[in-house]
Parts: sequence; C-alpha cells; structure tokens
Amino acid sequence: MWDKYTVLIAEDEDVNFFLLSEYLEPTGIKVLRAKNGAEVLEIVSHEEPHVILMDIKMPVMNGYEATHKLREINPNIPVLAQTAYTMSEDFERLKATKFQEILAKPINEQDLLFTLRKYIKED
Repeated sequence: MWDKYTVLIAEDEDVNFFLLSEYLEPTGIKVLRAKNGAEVLEIVSHEEPHVILMDIKMPVMNGYEATHKLREINPNIPVLAQTAYTMSEDFERLKATKFQEILAKPINEQDLLFTLRKYIKED
C-alpha cells in the first residue's frame, strides 16, 4: 500500500518503537529508527523520509530541539509529535514548535494510520 514511502520513527523506548512498527508493517512502508534527536538529524542528512514521528522526551537531543534544527535543514518534512505529555502547557509548547500533528501516547493503530494518511499521498 505505502511501499514507496519512508517513515522515520524517533523513539528511544524499544517497546514504543516496536508497537509503532507493528502498526505500520501491513502498510509496507519503510521504517527507519532514531533513538534520539541527534540521530534524526544524522539520518535526514542522507535519507529523505516522507514523515517523521518524533518522540518528545529522548536522550542526547529531545524532540523539540531536533524539530527546530530539522526545520532549518528541511522545513518540508512533516513532523508529527508523539508524546505522553498531555497537559495544556505541554500542548502550547508543542503547537509553538510547529509540529503538523500531536499524537498522544499511547497511540492506537487507527489514529496512527488515519493521521499518516493525511501526509502520504497515494497515487
């Protein structure tokens, strides 16, 4: 279905990464992984993912910092925040960072696929 597309999942927790990968496997989309924001920037320097699922709380460089730097490198890649931070002040900071979408953890399969469908343009 989406075998021509690539998603980069920035997620330091193995359980969360494997769950998202399981949800995406039936779509055929290529899945890349970064365990921190610095790895996101490294991967984007040589790959061009169609969408990035960005965890907010990660070691080395968090999702806010990585997204700010990514916007300087390539402002056109949709970045979807995935976070357990759901307080109103957290949402304000997420909006200010200009994520295209905010997915609250735990993310369910239907929400993930529905949201990705907005950014993956099928032929």
